[in-house]
Amino acid sequence: MLGRIYPFKNFCHIDDAFKDYVLNRLTPLLGLRPGDCLLEMPLIGRKSCIRFLKTSSGKAYAIRAFSFSQKRLIQQLKASDEVLKANEVPAPRIIDLAEKHSEKGISFLTEEFIQGRNFENLEPDPGIARKLGTLLSSLHKQTRDQWGSLVKPPKKGALFAASQFKWVKHRLHRIKKFAPDDLDRSEISRVRRWFQACSKKLNSIASFHLIHGKINRGNVILSPDSYGIFLVDFATLHYGYRGKDLSQAEFSLLKGKKELTDAFLGEYFSSLPGQARTEYDNLSEFYRAYYLLSRCAAHLRRAAHLRDKNNATLKILHKSFLTHWKLLLDIVNS
Repeated sequence: MLGRIYPFKNFCHIDDAFKDYVLNRLTPLLGLRPGDCLLEMPLIGRKSCIRFLKTSSGKAYAIRAFSFSQKRLIQQLKASDEVLKANEVPAPRIIDLAEKHSEKGISFLTEEFIQGRNFENLEPDPGIARKLGTLLSSLHKQTRDQWGSLVKPPKKGALFAASQFKWVKHRLHRIKKFAPDDLDRSEISRVRRWFQACSKKLNSIASFHLIHGKINRGNVILSPDSYGIFLVDFATLHYGYRGKDLSQAEFSLLKGKKELTDAFLGEYFSSLPGQARTEYDNLSEFYRAYYLLSRCAAHLRRAAHLRDKNNATLKILHKSFLTHWKLLLDIVNS
């Protein structure tokens, strides 16, 4: 969530708007004097729409600016905060939302800044894997009988399986477009047929879970004392099937290691009824394969946009693609 780039053009106005918001609205709201806090810009540069407010007491807040065109994203983050707070899911809370605060329609959202390390900077162990299982279990316990966005439900009668297969086709199209010349195109067709057959199982899902949708190494924070673990970045929070989050955690955070995955899933399902594990075991291969397919498409797309075709990064991306593609074929052919 922190450091995302937004389409602002007048950066001088943004700086002024940040200062006005902090001085005239946020610091009075927090009961602070201007001299008790420091407004910092992240290292990613001037064009970032985020600032950090750090107080003399050690507390920190993340302040994000949104252009008028991002009204839907503001609604999403507000709805996410409400449902997470109501169900006590560990996550940073929104402190203030000032819509259209500046004369140019810029809105500001301030939330708690979670101090700690993400999975980019730590080596997970079974203890951390179990904490991760508890965290996602608390999120997924929130269910409803309709899948889709928090702010815009799907069209009436829309089938969940069809929606998932639509994303599969999109990623297969990207792979077909950017795949290396030596890739056997018949493998792409075989993967498509496997997903099409497997996706039909998804129509048996009776209720849908509140899922994050983007579990990666930057979106899970472990507190300095290694006691608390938190989710961040809720732009993709929606109702779907738990398998998407669990497969992302298994591969992205736990690196596919069996010992860690067993500890993670064991803790996750320990407080759930037995049929939840049975259902997951029946559908998990689809979501494991879906994660691998997504990574394959992402690697090829990024490689295609590299200007320097002799770049070492290109070789790394192609190697990563082949690794994930092999793992995907192992599932498809099993």
